[in-house]
Amino acid sequence: VHAMSDAESPKTPWYTAENVRFGTILLVIVLSALIFRVNGCDKGQIARSVLGDPAVAELSPQQKRMQAQLNTVTSQVEQVAAAQITMQATLKAVSGQTTLLVKHSAHVVYEFSPATQDEPDPAALGRLQGLVQAGASLQVVHRPAEGTGRSVMTNCMSAAVDTNGNVLCQGPVVAANPELPDGRRYQEVVRHDGTLTLAHWNADGSNVQGARELGKRNVTWIAATPMR
Repeated sequence: VHAMSDAESPKTPWYTAENVRFGTILLVIVLSALIFRVNGCDKGQIARSVLGDPAVAELSPQQKRMQAQLNTVTSQVEQVAAAQITMQATLKAVSGQTTLLVKHSAHVVYEFSPATQDEPDPAALGRLQGLVQAGASLQVVHRPAEGTGRSVMTNCMSAAVDTNGNVLCQGPVVAANPELPDGRRYQEVVRHDGTLTLAHWNADGSNVQGARELGKRNVTWIAATPMR
């Protein structure tokens, strides 16, 4: 038996288990690279397709139209806000004028019922005195405090506050009979406490009977302050 030389030693086959494993790993690496490249190409193609889409190309003009519409709406909102400010100013002016008209229109300012009240309310009487002194136009609606009877409205030809603080409404002067030679005249006077009196004098101003009390009345005073 002689020793074998290097030239005569058997060759290791290429399909050994180690070579197969190495080849498999190499094949997986190559396939993965190909897959990633294909995916990258597909994604790039998709991106180019999206950018080339006409709808995408029209996106900027659409935005411009939307901006123009937004500007129009904003302008309309500003116009509405300005109109609201103008309307509020108008309403305020009308409200002020309405308050002024109500203040100077005829309205009830004082009431007194002798059958149910012993004394008038000092605050209400003070307001009535102030209106008389301010030159307000006055009327008094009165009716009997006891029993039944019709209501009468007396237009105050003049009104005054006497030294005792009484408010007096003097009605129109009425001639008893214009054909009588003495020309007697009568005038009703209503006081704030409901007292109704009748003054009677001659045409020359001489008092004949003085003032006679006719009775107690429920009184409602109506005043309209002068416009100044």
